[in-house]
Amino acid sequence: MSSNQTLNSRLRVLVAKTFRAEKLYASMKNSNCVENGEIQKLAEFANTVRADVWQQAHAKLRRSLNDILTKVSGSEMVEAVIELRNSFLRTSEQSKNLMEKSRSQLLELAEKDEYAHTLRTSLELIRLKAHLQASQIIADELTSIAQISRKDDTTISSELQVEQ
Repeated sequence: MSSNQTLNSRLRVLVAKTFRAEKLYASMKNSNCVENGEIQKLAEFANTVRADVWQQAHAKLRRSLNDILTKVSGSEMVEAVIELRNSFLRTSEQSKNLMEKSRSQLLELAEKDEYAHTLRTSLELIRLKAHLQASQIIADELTSIAQISRKDDTTISSELQVEQ
């Protein structure tokens, strides 16, 4: 029971950190730079895209953690955290695969001098990379919490290592 209390408190700390991260990413989306040149506008837009993806990922994490904290109890809590971690790992893997396809498409478009299409593809790559990074960082955080909570259970620890 005490390990569940510890897991519960760790998840609550992560919910608080996630909430602060969401607010940070929201402020990044709304910040304006002094320069208003076309390149600066593109950089601001790319920053907004990244911040939006990170904010959405952290909002999903916060909602999922709150669901786990309110609906799951006992030993099932660690398994719920592991399943949530696996969900973020799947998102990370999907983003990585899509990035590889988009990267090769970007090169083909650049060779054909299709610069408007390369811009659109570049922005998609920015979004996909943000998905990949956010998902990986969240999965790592959840892995850490699950491992600490089940450090003496070798089955769970080995399962966590294999799936990474």
